[in-house]
Amino acid sequence: SDSKSLCITVGIYILSFAGHPVLPAIYSSMKEPEKFEMVLNRSFICLFCIYCIMGLCGYLLYAENTNVIITGNLMNNSGNGFDVLISQILVVFVVLGLYFQISP
Repeated sequence: SDSKSLCITVGIYILSFAGHPVLPAIYSSMKEPEKFEMVLNRSFICLFCIYCIMGLCGYLLYAENTNVIITGNLMNNSGNGFDVLISQILVVFVVLGLYFQISP
């Protein structure tokens, strides 16, 4: 169980830093590189808000049964309207997160 938790933790940390190697390429291709720091700060604030909303939605939907990787819970809802709505919001956030990782 501890080795499984360690593997999940390492995977989350690796995913969190997966986009950082492209930052120099984005900086060099910017029309106005002096605005890079402002854009980067706004991007991280936006991601922070998305992660907080996703975490809150996951907690509201699954409470103490929340899986460490929230997408593991998406297929296990009870089917009432609130559960379906929160699941749809979580799916939208996952898809948006993947989109922004693929095409920065």
